[in-house]
Amino acid sequence: MERESRYGAFLLLMLVFAGVFFLAHFAMRSNAGTRPVIVFAARPASLSQGLAAPSPDRKSIADKIVKSVNRVSTRPSHEDRSTQETAFPGFPVDINSAGVDELMKVPGIGPKTARRIVEKRAETGGFRSINELTGVQRIGRVRLDSIRRYITVNAVRPAEG
Repeated sequence: MERESRYGAFLLLMLVFAGVFFLAHFAMRSNAGTRPVIVFAARPASLSQGLAAPSPDRKSIADKIVKSVNRVSTRPSHEDRSTQETAFPGFPVDINSAGVDELMKVPGIGPKTARRIVEKRAETGGFRSINELTGVQRIGRVRLDSIRRYITVNAVRPAEG
């Protein structure tokens, strides 16, 4: 008797696992930049004989579903975004000569951080290495590593007296 009650629980558990597997599988496919496939099953000829044509409402619902799928799939994938960032002209930016506007073009540097970099450069007389940017407020090791490929440091010119 106990075995029969476990069998029902086993079937329910297998059904739940199968549902989770299929949901995860289709979620991964849609995140990978591929279009999810929607299949509309056709009625067998024996059932469709003598029935009215599909209503316009059904057709418009199907059109809305297809349009929403197309809208989702037109987003650029992760690979597309990474090539856009590295192909940007004007890099690397020299942090010893760049103004606030040029520094703001670097991904990860906003207007406040750009002003802080310019202020720190004026205060110290220029940067001798990229690592000195960690002295600027809100630029830590992680942010410095993310912007390192976009910036450079040219030699500091001695102040003329």
